[in-house]
Amino acid sequence: MANIQGRAGGGTVQMSIRIPPALRDRIKDQADSLGRSINTHVVMTMREATKMATGAEPASISPAAGDDEAALQGGSL
Repeated sequence: MANIQGRAGGGTVQMSIRIPPALRDRIKDQADSLGRSINTHVVMTMREATKMATGAEPASISPAAGDDEAALQGGSL
């Protein structure tokens, strides 16, 4: 999978994944109910899963868009 430089000055990377449509719809519904973008919801969920699996906070994880970054900083996992 190729990494593409993110929009936030290199602080993030863009990646593409393939998931079943039903899972994408469920993620979108969850994000909407929490007032988040899909990107912010996925990043926050992945951060929490990584923290739970390793017991450590991953280094500097933030989404590319400015609104998403604000939501990430303001939300607790």
